[in-house]
Amino acid sequence: MEDQFPLLPFRGSLYRPDELFAGFSVDEPLSYGATPDFRAYRSTRLEPSREVGMLRALHDQSITEARDALLVGERVVAVMGGHALPRSTEAYRSVAHLSAELTRQGYLVCSGGGPGAMEATHLGALLYRATPEDLDRALDDLGEHAEFPEEMDTVVA
Repeated sequence: MEDQFPLLPFRGSLYRPDELFAGFSVDEPLSYGATPDFRAYRSTRLEPSREVGMLRALHDQSITEARDALLVGERVVAVMGGHALPRSTEAYRSVAHLSAELTRQGYLVCSGGGPGAMEATHLGALLYRATPEDLDRALDDLGEHAEFPEEMDTVVA
């Protein structure tokens, strides 16, 4: 069952980066394949089952409760979108620029943790201090690797 749902269904807090990227070494880019972050992503690509659906629902509810506690008093904008939005598209670029502008205006910009529109949201928030031209250069570089890889042997570090 761990391959189908590699996370504990109950959590009392949001994930920290060191938890999500445990086992990753910059010196060994393919080590990302063993991280909880990538294993969780891969589990979403498998055929769904009733049991996994129940585990995901329990997990998501505990994350929702932790998120709600964190966001008290914040001005929040959530950006929703799919995993499949390629980095080379105008929509991806627009999401990144929107996110950068909202962050500059003092909003906490949130999205899921996956690729596509969610990645563009986080990229824009991260680079909110960059000029629009610098953000465009970063987007051009990412656009050369437009799709999130399905297998670890295609991950480019």
